[in-house]
Amino acid sequence: MSILGSVETFMVSTGWIVFSEELSMRLYAFILLVLLVVINLVGVQFVSKTGKIIIAFVFISILSMLIGLLTSRARNEKIQ
Repeated sequence: MSILGSVETFMVSTGWIVFSEELSMRLYAFILLVLLVVINLVGVQFVSKTGKIIIAFVFISILSMLIGLLTSRARNEKIQ
């Protein structure tokens, strides 16, 4: 489910749809799954190094959501 969620977020934010939306989602999920398997096969040390980068992306995502939540009222008032 996490892979599909990240692929859906990627597709919505970039708009990169290769085939139909469902087929593109499956393709991107497969590519991401293969990438994760390769990272795990390389070794635990590499995974721990990439973990720091991934947690930074998670932190930036959560921070972006909080900023969007706090500024949504101001943007909504400008529209009306």
